[in-house]
Amino acid sequence: MGIRFAVMLLVVLPLALAVRYEFHRLVERRFTTAHQARLREGAPAAAVDVSQTRSSLPS
Repeated sequence: MGIRFAVMLLVVLPLALAVRYEFHRLVERRFTTAHQARLREGAPAAAVDVSQTRSSLPS
């Protein structure tokens, strides 16, 4: 049982995290709103103009 736990911890967990991150980077980033993109770029929350977020979304 200890070997299975070690394999899960040392092989499967890092592999799952890497797959999750690549999926986020390749797929989910395209669907972030302008507000989320500005926050990800490092703008403080108070500096983000929320009124521009709705108007920049496609109808």
